[in-house]
Amino acid sequence: RRPAHVALHDRVMVAEQKKPKKAKELRRHLHTDADATGAGEAASAAPGRLNREPVLCDVNTPPPKWARPLRADRSAILSPAPAVALEMGVARASDMLRAKLNDLCRASRLPRPVRPLTFERWRWAAKWEEDGLLPKSAGHPVLPGAAPLLKPSKENKAGGGPAGGGAAGAGAATGGKDAAAALAEDLMMQGLMLSDARAIALELKAEAAALSKKRAKERQQAASGKGASLPPLEIEVHRHSVDLRCGRHFVKVGHAPYAKLALLHRRAMPAEGAPEAEAEAAAVEAPAWWSTEGSPGGAEIEAEVAGARLSAQASEATPDPRAAFHQRLFALLLRYKTLRGHGFHAAIAPAVWRVLTSRLGVGFEAFASPLNCYLPTFGSGFSDVDGAFGSSGSFFRLKPAQLASGSCACNPPFVHAILDAAAARVEELLAAAAAADAPLSFAFIMPGWKETRAHASLSASPFLRRAVLVAAADHGFCD
Repeated sequence: RRPAHVALHDRVMVAEQKKPKKAKELRRHLHTDADATGAGEAASAAPGRLNREPVLCDVNTPPPKWARPLRADRSAILSPAPAVALEMGVARASDMLRAKLNDLCRASRLPRPVRPLTFERWRWAAKWEEDGLLPKSAGHPVLPGAAPLLKPSKENKAGGGPAGGGAAGAGAATGGKDAAAALAEDLMMQGLMLSDARAIALELKAEAAALSKKRAKERQQAASGKGASLPPLEIEVHRHSVDLRCGRHFVKVGHAPYAKLALLHRRAMPAEGAPEAEAEAAAVEAPAWWSTEGSPGGAEIEAEVAGARLSAQASEATPDPRAAFHQRLFALLLRYKTLRGHGFHAAIAPAVWRVLTSRLGVGFEAFASPLNCYLPTFGSGFSDVDGAFGSSGSFFRLKPAQLASGSCACNPPFVHAILDAAAARVEELLAAAAAADAPLSFAFIMPGWKETRAHASLSASPFLRRAVLVAAADHGFCD
């Protein structure tokens, strides 16, 4: 028999092994925590749909006189077929990177699944860093990897990404840390050891660099005129959606957004031959719940969907008259499906837009996409696919002379790097307008994250005229 004190010691050790210490999970944001007024609860309790407007846009109302058309760099827009082929490759590469991150974290014994949006936060920050280091990036618009690692420096306090330029600007956008260091901190907050988190971030960056280099080479070949072999693009029209499939990739869009995108494409790329919707569909009566003034009406939507049905019946003998539009549409939808990131860009509802346009004269959206833009003049992050639908390109790459006056809405993606840089860019433009005695204003929409420099700088800005804080329980948004 063993001595009693040895047996007791063994029992204690077993007990300690069965109850490992839980890794501490830290809060990511310092919220404003405004008190609810009860308006949100009352709206949720009301019968019926909270949003009765299926088309969240006003693309037919003429913009203000000051809102001059701002066109994107057309050199970034590839031909329709190569754009589809490249987008499918990017979708596969992004899936590989997501799987890589999950596998690495699982191998390092992360005590819980990787938080949603962890990959998306890293991708946004890494591309932002890359654009700051390389104003005309040699990398891909989506896949990061061309920028070297940064070292925090005193210069990392101003600028950011394309707006500020240079390594200092890129580092400032992530609080003095490069994107890999920011990802490592994110994973550490989720429960990993810092050394493991850093190793994962660096390995993910290396994998992304290899994939980005390959896709960038393919993009250069496509831009030089190399053709693309594609599986046939199949179109199916259902009761509520238009579905598009090319090979193993599948996307879908509702009837109303389909009509909106057809209109935007027709305006932006008239030479690609997307025909006008057939006139006989104009006799279709609009549903009673249609209440928008500038959005495509029920008859217009039915006419555009009728055109999609004709395209679905296309064959070699009768080619699809909307082939270019449908390829552009497929590339656009696949790009945003690849990005995922639900909740990154919470669009404001039409009721808020009507206040901004009628009371503040807003005529330009600084941050939007063809899918969620409310106005026909807007900036977006991907001029290569968005430009075919009227995007003006990145807000950060627009010249100051293009936004010298007027009224703009600024609702950046909810990423620290972009929020901070957007606030700095807005104050820079306002200072230039004030010096030139020109009328310029911005309605800036952002989450109540007090830890961001955007929140601090805008709250203390000499240009601030009014701040409205809406409690989380009182507001709604369109994702």
